[in-house]
Amino acid sequence: MVHNHSSVPEPRPGGRQPARDGSRHLVTPTGGPGAPAARVAPDEVATVFGWLQRCTASMERAEDLTVEVFRQRTRTGPACLAEAGEEIRLQHLVVTAVLRARGTL
Repeated sequence: MVHNHSSVPEPRPGGRQPARDGSRHLVTPTGGPGAPAARVAPDEVATVFGWLQRCTASMERAEDLTVEVFRQRTRTGPACLAEAGEEIRLQHLVVTAVLRARGTL
């Protein structure tokens, strides 16, 4: 294995273990009792979870950070992301969550 001179671990070999019913579920926070639930596409959850699995040492930590990313998504982001596409905004949220978890931010 070649060391890439960073603290980011290499991806683990093997596949992911799906939930017992074969899918992944994410419950996003709502704005209150009367607020409509935020819609999250399952492929977005899988994409963010996949990114975070590569940046964390455990599956549980990746799940926790995935929930955090989608919580942060409901809030307004920095002005520089106002014109950015949704994928760019998600990437920003993932990087921010990982850096916060590592104590860098």
